[in-house]
Amino acid sequence: MEIGTVYKSMDLMKTGILKRHDEALVCAGYPFFGLNEECLTRLDFCIFRCNKNLVEGNIFHEEHDYDTEGEAVRGDGLLYPGAKVVKTGRTTGTTNGIIVSTDLVVWEGGLGSHEVCIMGDDNIPYFALKGDSGAVVMVKNEDMSLCLSAAGLLHGINRLKDLALATPLQIIMEEVNMKWM
Repeated sequence: MEIGTVYKSMDLMKTGILKRHDEALVCAGYPFFGLNEECLTRLDFCIFRCNKNLVEGNIFHEEHDYDTEGEAVRGDGLLYPGAKVVKTGRTTGTTNGIIVSTDLVVWEGGLGSHEVCIMGDDNIPYFALKGDSGAVVMVKNEDMSLCLSAAGLLHGINRLKDLALATPLQIIMEEVNMKWM
């Protein structure tokens, strides 16, 4: 039985992504990163359409600090400096963190890119470890109209600084010409 199909995948460096994200943050009235250059950012993702007969649904099952046990993720959000976030990864399970900045990351082979960085909360020094890539990064909404919003995809870690790296979901959706369902 087929579990699903790949809709779109990408692994490349592109300029202007975070500057475009900053513009969306300004329009929404959120704090922004302040990038004034057309810097490279990594787009590394895979969108997979699941066979609906084999999937439980869009439910966040793990225990975490946001009192949303069993709540559906009902919307999309934005990754912004200071945002409190949560994710469930294969290696670390559910962890809480905070968006701290963008940082220049130098990848194997020497190519550098600017990435959105997430630091673990006070209880744990890291937000993610190797094996957590692909986890959805969810933002806790300040207005509490929705408990959690999908806001990014985890795509790497900076082991030297204990930072997780994420791509804003809004940018991925624009790249594949999709809207939140």
